[in-house]
Amino acid sequence: MYLSDPVFRKSFDKTNAVFVELGSASVIDLLMASDLPERLHRAPVAQPLLLAIQIALVDSLAAQGLRPHATLGHSAGELAAAYAAGALTREIAVRGSYARSQTMDELFEKGSMAALVCDAPQALALINAAGVEVDIAAENSSRSLTLSGKTEDLKYLIKLARKQRIVGKMLGIPYPYHSRFVDPLKSRLDQELQGLNGVKSPVALYSGCLGDLVAGDELTPDYWWRNARGTVQFRQGVQAMARDGISIFLEISPKSVLRTYVRDSLEEGGLTGEILGSLEESHAEDYDARRIAMNVMAHGGDLDVA
Repeated sequence: MYLSDPVFRKSFDKTNAVFVELGSASVIDLLMASDLPERLHRAPVAQPLLLAIQIALVDSLAAQGLRPHATLGHSAGELAAAYAAGALTREIAVRGSYARSQTMDELFEKGSMAALVCDAPQALALINAAGVEVDIAAENSSRSLTLSGKTEDLKYLIKLARKQRIVGKMLGIPYPYHSRFVDPLKSRLDQELQGLNGVKSPVALYSGCLGDLVAGDELTPDYWWRNARGTVQFRQGVQAMARDGISIFLEISPKSVLRTYVRDSLEEGGLTGEILGSLEESHAEDYDARRIAMNVMAHGGDLDVA
């Protein structure tokens, strides 16, 4: 899409310029790197690249007349969601991503993450029974949690879970995100996040760390610390959006990872909605913002073609 869509490319290049000015590697070079798959496990590679793609796709879809009525982000994805809502400028979103990814890289290989198919009370009971240093990193739905902590503790917890017929697996994430192991980074991250303030946005913004509506001017450095450290409340955020009348959910990502969580969260709340992907919906050579916009319209969405 970078090569075929001039709006996407222009936006991506603007984001790249901000990252480079901050001292980051070029996200254009990363996008084109032949060894990118082997490098995506590092936070300073994956997080800036994902943000650049998300911002560029948001801008490209806007050029097609597709603009959100509300946004919600998952973990670092809240930066892109806030940009899409108009609560953060490109520059502030990039600064947030750079600060977050560089600081979190101190945790590389100091822990990892795992997925558990159960609800939060079951997970907490397992953690307490095992006596391990593990935290619930994300509540994706009532039956899908992400755990974070020491690798050996997570492996032990999964074995214990399987004995209780609870499915669990290790994830290929060599960082203990959203856990107690992030706490020692608070002073550095606080310093790096100074000045990262949002503004009141014209689009409803739902918080992935609060699980409900948040005003854009509440996106303070303290908020971004909570975003990095606290449990991701994605399930609550999805349900809040649906209760407020949002009925079409479009994942802005090069690869769909959240659609199952959205579906499960809606179903458990007795809510309904159309759940769509974006880039992975087409073959690589056919990535096209217009196709994505038309798919949303076909499912009942509105396009602003004025």
